[in-house]
Amino acid sequence: MAASPIYERGKLVQFGFTNSHPDFTKGGQFMFSTAPNQADDAPFLAGYTVKDLGKKKLVLLHQNTDWGKTTADLFEGKAKELGAQIVYRDAYLPDEKDFKTIITKARDANPDGLALMSYYTDAALIAQQARAQGLNVTIIANGASYSPKFIELGGEAV
Repeated sequence: MAASPIYERGKLVQFGFTNSHPDFTKGGQFMFSTAPNQADDAPFLAGYTVKDLGKKKLVLLHQNTDWGKTTADLFEGKAKELGAQIVYRDAYLPDEKDFKTIITKARDANPDGLALMSYYTDAALIAQQARAQGLNVTIIANGASYSPKFIELGGEAV
């Protein structure tokens, strides 16, 4: 999104195949994306989590990026509107590999669901480490995790 003004000045198309941030296409008339918008996707996932899965005490972990924070905010807003409680929320760096500290805090919050606003690589690591630390709750992951690689990397944990 930071490059959008440059594309716009040059009247160049900026086409994001996986750009789902709600503001991506607002950068100008030449900005396009084929990905579902998180303004639709994250609240839908929250509805599924609360209404269909019946999860009311959630831990929410997300990448510490503009996309991650925005997606988590949208998920949290809808989840709370539907009566769920976010019992613990934390952000992590996209290249982080050791999630033991935040998983310990998450486990101690006694949730019934773990919501990940993550890419499939970090979501798979979090799932593995959560299971290894005894956090055996339903894991809900957003669309950026929808890949066969998520299952391949996460194994039985996912």
